Amino acid sequence: MSVYDQAFYRFRLTDYFKEVFGLSDPEQVLYHYTSMDSFYHIVKNQSIWMTEVSYLNDAKEHTYGVEIAIEATEEYIQNKEYKSLNSSYSEEYYKMIEKCLKDNIVRVLGRYNRDETYLDFSYHSRLPKVKPNSLFIFSLSAERNSLSQWIAYSGEGGVSIGFNHSQLLSSLEKMPYFRISKCEYDLAKQKKIVKGILDRQVNQINCEANGSTKPGCDGYVEGYAEYAGNCVNHIMQLASMFKNKAFKHENEYRIVAFIDKNSYESHPEQYPVDFRVKGGLIIPYLNLQFGESEADSSVKSSYRVSDSLKDILTHIMLGPSKEPKLALKSMEAFTLKYLDDFAIVESTDIPFIYR
Repeated sequence: MSVYDQAFYRFRLTDYFKEVFGLSDPEQVLYHYTSMDSFYHIVKNQSIWMTEVSYLNDAKEHTYGVEIAIEATEEYIQNKEYKSLNSSYSEEYYKMIEKCLKDNIVRVLGRYNRDETYLDFSYHSRLPKVKPNSLFIFSLSAERNSLSQWIAYSGEGGVSIGFNHSQLLSSLEKMPYFRISKCEYDLAKQKKIVKGILDRQVNQINCEANGSTKPGCDGYVEGYAEYAGNCVNHIMQLASMFKNKAFKHENEYRIVAFIDKNSYESHPEQYPVDFRVKGGLIIPYLNLQFGESEADSSVKSSYRVSDSLKDILTHIMLGPSKEPKLALKSMEAFTLKYLDDFAIVESTDIPFIYR
């Protein structure tokens, strides 16, 4: 194992997520706004569906984050910020660093934004560690009763489902591909997060090359390309937590799962992704199972949370409805049967009528 690999192995992206996005109050409840139909299936099947990032309601959700990452990397190169890590190397060496970052980071990220897919772009053949991965997201909010989110995500008669944050975090930490973090809306902080990853990558080049450009700049550029895919993968995951400041009022958190399709190459039937139809599209999703389900689930055991949904789902709020009293009455009966009456059920007090 090279010095680079040893240093990279010590770096855990999960720890970096915690460092840059932080943790909220462990007693906080996080809410998922959805339709009554979706809520019904979540509880009946004891599972949540995590949507592949390219198929979220807003098609530009992830490309926004990637655009910020490209801007941050270009600033990092233009301002020669890599010199702050070690300013004693030759200019020839720093030109090599710039070429590495331009060829292996900026160009790949730019290709993603043009193709609008990260599933199988051809350029990954140049970077062996940029694999055809899938990024899946389940959105939550710290806002319990938000009119804008009722309208945008729930529709008439919708629900906001409250999950215990600490219990959810505890369950997901046992699963290596899953993370839960708060979204970042501040542009300066977003760029700082990306540059933190770039610093780590440049440190690895410094560690490997030790200031030398022999046996030639191009040789080291190609050598770095072998590892640059890790940097791209990290940036892609971090970019999934970046949102435009116009959405700050949503106070969003996300559960993110980053699944390597290549690890299922010899057993494609075990690839834990299924498909559903919505709006004329076949949408890939990941089924995250809680405890036991009434239905026979085909989800791999590694994507099954041992905790029961009723241990995590603590609050249910009914959104604006034409029949609020009937909705509350049937919801109380439903939760008594399927959640053992553990969840607090209430109705919104927002006087809004859908027309």
